[in-house]
Amino acid sequence: MQGRSREHRLAFCSRRDIALDSAPERAHTPTDHRSVTIGGAPVARRASRRGHRLAPLAVLFLSAFMALLDVTVVTVAVPDIGADLSAGLSAQQWVITAYTLFFSAFLLTGGTLGDRYGRRRVLLVSVAAFAVTSVLCGLARSPGMLIAARALQGLAAAAMLPGTLSLIAWIYPDPKERGRAIGMWSGVAGLALVAGPVLGGWLVGTYGWPGIFFLNLPVAVLVLVLGPRTLPEARGGREGLDVAGQLTAVVGAGALAYALIEGGTEGWTSPRILAAFTVGAVGLAAFAVVETRATDPMLPPALFRLRPFLVGNLVSFLLGFGLFSMFFFLSLYMQQVRGESALHTGLAFLPGSVAIVLTAPLSGPLAARLGQRLTIGLGLTVSAVSLLTMHRLTVDADYGRWWWSLVLMGAGIGLALSPTTALVLSSVSRQRSGVGSSIANAHRQFGIVFGVAVLGALLTERFTALVSTKLDGLGLPPAERDRVADAFLREGGSAATGANASPRLAERVIAAAEEAFVAGLHDVLTAGAIVLLAGAAVAVALPAGSRGRAGADADELRPVSAPGAE
Repeated sequence: MQGRSREHRLAFCSRRDIALDSAPERAHTPTDHRSVTIGGAPVARRASRRGHRLAPLAVLFLSAFMALLDVTVVTVAVPDIGADLSAGLSAQQWVITAYTLFFSAFLLTGGTLGDRYGRRRVLLVSVAAFAVTSVLCGLARSPGMLIAARALQGLAAAAMLPGTLSLIAWIYPDPKERGRAIGMWSGVAGLALVAGPVLGGWLVGTYGWPGIFFLNLPVAVLVLVLGPRTLPEARGGREGLDVAGQLTAVVGAGALAYALIEGGTEGWTSPRILAAFTVGAVGLAAFAVVETRATDPMLPPALFRLRPFLVGNLVSFLLGFGLFSMFFFLSLYMQQVRGESALHTGLAFLPGSVAIVLTAPLSGPLAARLGQRLTIGLGLTVSAVSLLTMHRLTVDADYGRWWWSLVLMGAGIGLALSPTTALVLSSVSRQRSGVGSSIANAHRQFGIVFGVAVLGALLTERFTALVSTKLDGLGLPPAERDRVADAFLREGGSAATGANASPRLAERVIAAAEEAFVAGLHDVLTAGAIVLLAGAAVAVALPAGSRGRAGADADELRPVSAPGAE
């Protein structure tokens, strides 16, 4: 029976020659191996002293912060980018979506690259590439150039982020220490996503929108200097790359995102949009088929038979869809409706950043007391309530009426993010932590992609219909109504009035556009809250004590020392 259990663990956790110690494991005893092996690949010395592990942890946190910061730091800069580069709403959406789409689509391959070629090596190379693409973003002088550079930047981030989490599993072999480190990582990740608008607002206000990209250069240099000296090298088996799966995932997700973003502009029944929907559906269906037949699938279907893994990734997707995508819409409200600068818009998000810093460390102890499922459900419910309270937003709503909603939002993120990550990683072996972390992050980033796309389409449809009705009452012809709607979303109220409009007409046009936008925003907030409450229900419905078999086995699997290593 014992032999059968070990065979099951080996078959499920890895088919890639994971070396196991045949002798009984000295459970959780601090080690100081100069080299260990996994599938014959050397792993550098793992120091046991606390100080020697804090230095690499700081490097990993900086790398993760940089990759995730660029998901949301752009949100407050989008109106300035639109005005400077003459980018309409769909182009502004693509500035965000190009990064998150390539980031999420290639995260799965990024984790595999680290497992195959060495997590430290892949991390450092991708940090260098991220710095180069950040410069290209800052130097872009057209929407097309910026969108292309953002896509390349997302590719670099996809290779960079998985290693930051999977290396923690090797630096901290003890499950309790590893859990605390993952909690800290989740706090840094959440802080980066929430602090992005704050930091972005200051950079745009001080240096202009290119400053949000040039910020990455000193951080990347610091990581490249300290990384080779502090990070251990670790790799898994020599698994193959799932090229067919990667291509079908990118084509399917990319085509679907294109259809959702451009459908409001080109018309939902236009041949191009219908073709994009078709390509997206076929691509994603092909991806599902490819993954079931691939020898080394980048998204192993067997993992989704584990209920904690499935629920954790579903919650990650819903978090991205219903919550993190909101920064884009709230930034548009602050700048296009309220007329705030990028700096003031960024500072408006500061209470949320403070809330996540305060609540993220509490999520671990709370999960230990209540369980992961109830803690996740609580965090999602608090986030949903925060969005519903934002219905207090009006054209002339004072910031004092809704800043506390941002506090609730940050608290919800802090409570939900870390337990969600821990739930996913509990279902995979430590040797497969690179792929496990990639899948979890990919689902959250895909959630942002489709949240911006779907909720953006909802906002565009609602805004266009309402502003057209309101402007029709002012006697404006259809062509002028369309021009007003496009100009308002591109540059705000002052650009929507037109040069020849009388002061009274201009005032009424601006008021109509602002009221239509706020009504559309309320629909977006309601939809986001519904999505988050659905996620809370799914999390709470997870049976108490559920844990993936791979996660239970993972703590029993240890790499062995290479001959003569000790």
